Amino acid sequence: MSVKLSFFTGGGVDGIGGNKILLESDRTTLFLDFGKSFSEENKYFDEFLKPRSLNGLGDLLAFDLIPPLPEIYREDLRIPNQKWWEKVSSHPAFRRLAIQGVLLSHAHLDHSGYISLLSPDIPIYTSLTSALIAKAIQDCGISDFLSEIVYVKPKELLEDGLICSNKNYSKPSQQRPYHVFTNQLPPERVENFWNQAPGKRPLSPVSFIPILEGMVNIGDLVIRFWPVDHSIPGAG
Repeated sequence: MSVKLSFFTGGGVDGIGGNKILLESDRTTLFLDFGKSFSEENKYFDEFLKPRSLNGLGDLLAFDLIPPLPEIYREDLRIPNQKWWEKVSSHPAFRRLAIQGVLLSHAHLDHSGYISLLSPDIPIYTSLTSALIAKAIQDCGISDFLSEIVYVKPKELLEDGLICSNKNYSKPSQQRPYHVFTNQLPPERVENFWNQAPGKRPLSPVSFIPILEGMVNIGDLVIRFWPVDHSIPGAG
């Protein structure tokens, strides 16, 4: 079985963080991390000038900050009649492919930050500790479309063709499916934390799936989690 690795702009080559590494075997396609490159993003944005949520994926695609892979992103961040994909179709990395999951090494945003842009149906494989840290970061942080790493708040299309948060607060946020490496089943208080979100909007919870043996089969690949020492708990 052959395995191919592809690295994207600002994705862990000649720099720190921003990892977005596409791993392809004969029958399986995964991302190893899907992080934000602070150095690349800071070329165009700063603390008070952020990618426009009203423009969905548009600003990030225009500045080559995310891979030009149309099938992997959230439907609610696409603006109809925009010719984004036509504009980037000449990019050498442009492809139409489906991925079976993201292997998240740890919860630092330069490795996890752009997971918020991915389809909420794509499974995330990581340690239990990393999953809980990612949720705590989202719960306590600024609420915008770039922070939705664990659960996705619904968006709606305005009459002028721009995107905003859905103002119907009875419509729940969608939780991403997390498969977590852990030595034991999580206690009830951990499940309760995972299944709740702050604010008015309810959460449609998806309980995480424990992986107790430290190993999981994804397609034709066997993925093993090895804990490593890092500046944040839960890395592997």
